Amino acid sequence: MDDNVAIRERVLNAATTLIANEGLQVSMATIAEVAQVSVGSIYHYFESKDDLVVAASTRRNAMFLDSVIGSLNSNASFEDRLEQYISAYVDFVWEDPVRARFFGVMTYAPETLLKALDDAQREFIERSSALMLEGLDPDSAHVLPAGFVGSFLRGAIRNLHWRLTRGKRELTPAMRELIIRMSLAAYRSLMPEGARAPHLREPKAAASPAIPQSRPLGQSIAPFSLPGRFLRGGLHTHTNRSDGRESPQYVVSAYQSAGYDFLALTDHFLARYDFPITAPEPLSTDNFTVLAGAELHAPRTEFSDLWHIVGVGLPTDFAPPAADEDGPALARRARAAGAFVGIAHPGAMSLSLDDAEKLVGIADAVEIYNHGNEIARGKGSGAYLLDGLMDRGHRLLAYACDDAHDTIYGHGAGWIELKARSNSATDILAALKAGHFYSTQGPRIDDIILTADTIEVRCSPASAIMAVGKGSKISGKSGRSITRAQFPIGALAESPWLRISVIDANGRSAWSNPIWKSPA
Repeated sequence: MDDNVAIRERVLNAATTLIANEGLQVSMATIAEVAQVSVGSIYHYFESKDDLVVAASTRRNAMFLDSVIGSLNSNASFEDRLEQYISAYVDFVWEDPVRARFFGVMTYAPETLLKALDDAQREFIERSSALMLEGLDPDSAHVLPAGFVGSFLRGAIRNLHWRLTRGKRELTPAMRELIIRMSLAAYRSLMPEGARAPHLREPKAAASPAIPQSRPLGQSIAPFSLPGRFLRGGLHTHTNRSDGRESPQYVVSAYQSAGYDFLALTDHFLARYDFPITAPEPLSTDNFTVLAGAELHAPRTEFSDLWHIVGVGLPTDFAPPAADEDGPALARRARAAGAFVGIAHPGAMSLSLDDAEKLVGIADAVEIYNHGNEIARGKGSGAYLLDGLMDRGHRLLAYACDDAHDTIYGHGAGWIELKARSNSATDILAALKAGHFYSTQGPRIDDIILTADTIEVRCSPASAIMAVGKGSKISGKSGRSITRAQFPIGALAESPWLRISVIDANGRSAWSNPIWKSPA
């Protein structure tokens, strides 16, 4: 991405967030300030404010097409596709609160913008309307226009999102299911009796799912069994205090706008950057927690001059490495200082199992996915190292991160969902060390239930749900828009550990922490 494209993206990101939060009356000067460009620069890319608004709307509409329309199984029945559409839209809205508010603001755009906005959203309106129309009797003279039906359903879901998030209420699996059922019922009730297609004339009872509603004789595991809502957090992010492009204040604001609840600032702890650890208190609010951290470096591994180790929750006066301090010794000192210690982007550094074993008993977790190194090197996965260490009997956690160096390239593309007693730094760190989280690029894991013979997983719509264990042992299920699956443990009965991966239709994954069958 060249500089011109990067600047344009930064302006679009700023405009989208500000319009979502402040409405269409936000000034170009404010957009320029947040985007860190001059007002004149904006007009180099957009002819007018209206042009900028339409461009932002066009981009959001493309996301809708990809996430919602793209999730539909063309071979499924109409009713299945309608439920898939509603389910995907609920997830689409809840995954990004800025996106949801932006769509809401666009509903009340002035007359001068309406035609351009209608053109920008034409494809998703036409494709949504085509789906709605399938449930109508084309011979009826009393059909409510299909476009109005889709607009009604989407607006109702966004309104529920606004009311629930305003009250700081979590979208629980039960609540999500109820919203979907209410929306399906609304679709039917909007149609006059004579306008309903034959297969929708009488609301049908929900089909019995393949998995019983009652839970099997197993246990829902933490964090899914714990009370409270999930907190979204980033554990590996850089600012311009090292090699990032943006200030700590700007980075924190961007993640807060993206729906995060906490963020660790982990700049490179090197002499050329004056060993920076950003004080979290001035950047934290009642609703957003910043954690002090750093990416720690010291000599050396088999294939790299430096170790790369993330420390989250470091004291701001953490001392620089001593001249004779190697990576494991530096990590040990970080752990002793109370930090959550992670093995950073092992794939990008070709970290060997032998080197990684030097951190056993020191490191808390392995980066199972690092988005920055996936897009820069194609080496973002750390699963080989995590699984290899567990095959040797070592117990570690797994977390995903974006390792963003700015808010354009991969910002918000890997994070964790964590259950903590509160959003205080102390409670977040305690939950991290306890492993009360899962990792994701977007898919949601709602529950994991284990018995002696089966694994049950509940999640957002997925194309595959897989359990992997020692060596090549696997079990799972694949299909279209799976939200609940139960499958036999099978060969995993012989594995001392297993972990769950959920993969959606766009190839994005979510990962549970490793589950050990016997206590440590």
